[in-house]
Amino acid sequence: MSLSGEQRRMIDAVRSGQDVIVDATVGSGKTTAIQALCTEVGRDRRVLYLTYSKLLKADAQRRVKHAKVQNYHGIVYPSLIKAGIKCGLDESIRRFNAAFTSLSAQFPRFDLLVVDEYQDINEEYAQLLRNIKSLNPSMQTVLVGDLAQKVHSNTTLDVQRFTREITRQAELMPFTQSFRAGQELGALLSEAWNKPVMGANPAQTIRYVSYNEALDFMRAKNPGDLLCLGRRNGQMAEALNHLERHHGDVFNKETVYASIRDSDTSVTYSDDTAVFTTFDSSKGLERPASVVFDYDEDMWDMRCSFPNVDTTVMRNVFLVAASRGKHEVVFVRSGNAQRQPKSIGFIPVQRFTQLAADEQPKYDKPMLASDCFDFTYAENLQACVDLLDRRRLDDGAGEEINIDRVDGLIDLSPVVGHYQEAVFFDRYNPTLEVILNPKPIAKQLSGKLTEDPWHNSLLLTAVDTDQMRYAEQVTRKVSGDVRDALTRRLATQLPRDCAAQVPMDLSGTAVASPVATPITFVGVADAVHDGQVFELKFVSELDRPMFLQLALYLVMSGHQTGVLWNTRTDERWAVQVPDRERFMHAVILCVTKQHYRAFQATERQPEQPEQGGRLRKIAGGLFGRSRRDGRPLG
Repeated sequence: MSLSGEQRRMIDAVRSGQDVIVDATVGSGKTTAIQALCTEVGRDRRVLYLTYSKLLKADAQRRVKHAKVQNYHGIVYPSLIKAGIKCGLDESIRRFNAAFTSLSAQFPRFDLLVVDEYQDINEEYAQLLRNIKSLNPSMQTVLVGDLAQKVHSNTTLDVQRFTREITRQAELMPFTQSFRAGQELGALLSEAWNKPVMGANPAQTIRYVSYNEALDFMRAKNPGDLLCLGRRNGQMAEALNHLERHHGDVFNKETVYASIRDSDTSVTYSDDTAVFTTFDSSKGLERPASVVFDYDEDMWDMRCSFPNVDTTVMRNVFLVAASRGKHEVVFVRSGNAQRQPKSIGFIPVQRFTQLAADEQPKYDKPMLASDCFDFTYAENLQACVDLLDRRRLDDGAGEEINIDRVDGLIDLSPVVGHYQEAVFFDRYNPTLEVILNPKPIAKQLSGKLTEDPWHNSLLLTAVDTDQMRYAEQVTRKVSGDVRDALTRRLATQLPRDCAAQVPMDLSGTAVASPVATPITFVGVADAVHDGQVFELKFVSELDRPMFLQLALYLVMSGHQTGVLWNTRTDERWAVQVPDRERFMHAVILCVTKQHYRAFQATERQPEQPEQGGRLRKIAGGLFGRSRRDGRPLG
């Protein structure tokens, strides 16, 4: 294995006994260096190599030998299972940390800890690392990452302070050479980030093309050579639909992965797969050719104008997205975007170097209960959960209902979310959702609606995602046995004619004395019956945001008790909010990312919630659709 001078110096420092913190720029070969390090020291030392996500773990396990390779959840889960502690992955690290004293005796010891993407550590991960190190205080530590590539703003942890805490007189070692970027892009990234990025790839070219030219470029590529980045509901979605419709022999559900959410997915794909995803999900991806849509000042201004945005993190998201193509980087012109001197894509570099000062945010658009807890600080999220009264209702013996989670590389989990309600509730009809949706794709698909709930759920998911593949390529069906099992399970707790898809809202003021701003929460509860709000999921496991979504519905509606129900496994939880005022203060702190600290509700006259679907469609049109599926199926 051929190593650069920077990589060799890092390995030599570790072999000499030093703790090391590596500042590794984009494409600098950090995984290659870690692989070489583990090969050299792992034969006679116990090495733990921790990665941030399932995607990065899978890649590292293929490439790294002579080390225990895991992500944070994976390293703790065997101990929890052995101790009989039942919990989902979402709560596994917190539960492990809480029970560490009793679990530590059986937890393996390591001589060398290698942490990849250290910039993305949150407080739970930090406490886990403290616990692991306490088992062998002399354990050597290597932290590899790049604060300039921090693309998540989801923790209050001071990462730089933590790196000093977890290491002993660590040697700081930069990896400045980028083997992916060419000289031109390297110089632009270096100026935008104000740090050395030495482009060392003479084969990289950068092009600026029209949408039609981009289509010609893409269709001439093998799928495995192609990475497409941009908005899911813009030109990138149009390009995906065009390629699969007109060049389906090459681009189809077996050769193309198109993301529908910015999180780990149950769909796994190989290096031979074309990938269509967002800037936010581009970290860790590399292909010979990247086609980048929406890389212009309009997109930058729009993203920076969102409430709670950390502009430094947003800059990192954009610059990481620009650096994914190894041989060809193609920026697609949109609208009236004009390229200016010294620009990355169609964004002048000075927009990245002269970041606007953070302002106290205002919330002009309502927050959806289904996703307002996404991308918040993990510590504040847990503080909200701690204010709930949660009681498990089932005995854990429910038989799992199996519905195919994927068709090729198409994630079917949102389809199942629509289907389970369409096949059961009298007052829910996905046909109406398609007909009433104003999007052009809905107009195209409305003529294909039938009496089949599964077929119509596929069409509705196509409308939700702007991906025609749901309407044109899915061949998976739901058997009569599965349909009957699902309806029987739902019927154990709910009548078919109960109120379904009930719109709810809560308006008030977010306060941070002396500043205040109006804020509104909206959502659509799956069902209301016998004084209880039901939130239905069909997922691999329930997570904390799902409990908080239901808790918000309880505050909105005034009902005392809700039921969170994973119909896939029959896991059911009763949820109550004992102190609603205190809970809403915690919610405001969480969803505003600590910009506001208290909630004052607007007084309103009680009103009867409308029964069933149509109002839900109006809410969907005004506020955007609620998340139907939660965590992807596992």
